[in-house]
Amino acid sequence: MIQEEKISIMTHLAIAEQREGKQNASIRTYFRGDYIGLNVIKGVLCATICYVLIGVLNIAYNLNSIMADVYTMDYLQVAQEVLSSYLMTVVIFVAFSYIISLYNYYNARKNQKNYLKLLKRLSDYYKEQS
Repeated sequence: MIQEEKISIMTHLAIAEQREGKQNASIRTYFRGDYIGLNVIKGVLCATICYVLIGVLNIAYNLNSIMADVYTMDYLQVAQEVLSSYLMTVVIFVAFSYIISLYNYYNARKNQKNYLKLLKRLSDYYKEQS
């Protein structure tokens, strides 16, 4: 009967290592602020790249109307609109990056605690057997 408990604990440990082992191991190497900060920086970079790509596609799509209005445009207003939409995009990306990385960090910590509990149970089992 006790052997079944040992096998059950070891099976749960193996499943946890396979499922979350590599991902959680990389998250656990960071402090919370460092992990979240790194992901927020990645979010800003992704937002910038996406914004530039979408802007280039938008300019290419509307090139005829842009060329027709090139002399009558208010360039200061266009620059303000572009900057404000860029800042909104970055803020949205940063918010999502922050929320997702915070969730992933706490989920990894919870999984680590469960894994350590299983290891403690297995260690206690071996101590009982000696």
